[in-house]
Amino acid sequence: MKKNLLFLMLMAFLFSFESKSQCGYVSLIGEFNGWADDHYMTQDPMDPTDYSTIISFTAAMDTDGNDTIEVKFRENGDWAVNWGGDTFPSGTAVENGSNILVPLDTGNVFTTDFLVTFNCETLEYNFEAICGSIGP
Repeated sequence: MKKNLLFLMLMAFLFSFESKSQCGYVSLIGEFNGWADDHYMTQDPMDPTDYSTIISFTAAMDTDGNDTIEVKFRENGDWAVNWGGDTFPSGTAVENGSNILVPLDTGNVFTTDFLVTFNCETLEYNFEAICGSIGP
């Protein structure tokens, strides 16, 4: 009887811990898309806390004319969980933080492409320019 009770208590104890869950879907949202229609990132199958995407920004997306594109990360296409930061090109995001300001190459009339990475556990992010001024 004591063994059964001990076993049940142990099982209840183990199941009472909520395991650290992975993030839901992670996306970018911002000035580039009118703060609508999330740009979803791809989850790394080897490390489900890592997300990445390639995204393109142009000067036409700068709706407020400050030579930056403002972006945030968010979870499940909802504002309940969103992350921002005050550093570029990399940093550690803060829940409900300020918009990340991605500077535009004002001499570039074409597209600037970025490889964007985000870790939903450490909240570290990085924007790596992978293509810039292409053209005459």
